[in-house]
Amino acid sequence: MRGIRSIALAGTLGLTLGFAPVSAQDVEDIIGRYSGANADGYLQPLADVLSSALGSGWARSADIQPGFHLRLSAIAAGAPIGDDARTFRATTENFNPEQTVDAPTIFGSPSTVSVDGAGGTRYVFPGGLDTDYMGTVIPQVTIGTVFGTEAMVRWFSFEVDEEFGSVSQLGLGLRHDVDRYLGAFPLELALGGYWQEFEVGDAVQATATSVMLHGSWAASPLTLFGGLGYESASVDFTYTPEGASSGIDVALDGANSIRATFGAGLQLWIVGVFADYTIASQSAFTLGLEFGR
Repeated sequence: MRGIRSIALAGTLGLTLGFAPVSAQDVEDIIGRYSGANADGYLQPLADVLSSALGSGWARSADIQPGFHLRLSAIAAGAPIGDDARTFRATTENFNPEQTVDAPTIFGSPSTVSVDGAGGTRYVFPGGLDTDYMGTVIPQVTIGTVFGTEAMVRWFSFEVDEEFGSVSQLGLGLRHDVDRYLGAFPLELALGGYWQEFEVGDAVQATATSVMLHGSWAASPLTLFGGLGYESASVDFTYTPEGASSGIDVALDGANSIRATFGAGLQLWIVGVFADYTIASQSAFTLGLEFGR
């Protein structure tokens, strides 16, 4: 049963976190490789990437048309893994003498790092996943408008197995038309607020919130858009080995606070495609396909 669950968990992480070559590794093993102070440094890059990806792709234009409209979107949001996210300063625990080295993070080299101690002892720091990109695939529905305001909903959920539970994501957003108050303004402007929750069984729980000022300019079929906003996110990692009385319970904040986004989109009848790039402490990119106007 554990072997089947390991494959299922690995497939789950690969599907929901995007482009990582997780293969058939056990997700519980991945987040449980450290149980002490080193767990924060090992897992922090995953918290940064996941929170940055969750905050991406909410809008491809600031234009909020009056009257009823409905759009269905499929959004691939990812983040590149920089060199500074591949290693962290790790310190031996309950080992003589205490030593600090550069060890792989969860995204770092799969090779272990070891140091020698007193009496022929050896301390081994585990390797990572050797990952270049990670992200998430997001379904979204946008509906409007009421008094210049439209709403967005992101949601999916599927069961892995009874023991592990489900993978789920829920996101809610509101955007309001700002340029309607500015007369003949050369740009479309909209102000949005967004909230998301993402869970992988009991192992990963992430919450992200953001406020964004969107701007766009269109010359059919091309739209150029951008935005500036503030975001915050927290990610909790929990793992207790089978038969153990305790495990890890790590709560981390995402690195991003200010986000600047630039992108472009094409609208061909009711089909739209778009791409954008976010400049932040942890950068991100978005590719999207949309149906509707």
